[in-house]
Amino acid sequence: MVVRRDGAGQLSQAGRPGGQPGLAVEDLQERLRTGKIYAADKVPWALEHFFTEENLTHLRELALREVAESVERQQLRPHAIGSAARASSRPPTAA
Repeated sequence: MVVRRDGAGQLSQAGRPGGQPGLAVEDLQERLRTGKIYAADKVPWALEHFFTEENLTHLRELALREVAESVERQQLRPHAIGSAARASSRPPTAA
């Protein structure tokens, strides 16, 4: 999976129609209805009060933003460590 930011700072997943990352909201709601997330007696309330289309869209965006930022931090970390290691292996210069 390749997650990227478009020009407006929005996250999208390369290769997905419409740039929709992960599961579609409808797929997540269907997983709820089939009992894969909550007990059957809790599903109607959860769909009406929490797992609305709007909330799921926001939650998915937040999760992808966190993943993208984590990947960016990991990609930057080896460069910072490598630069520090190279700098510490240089002989000191006269002042």
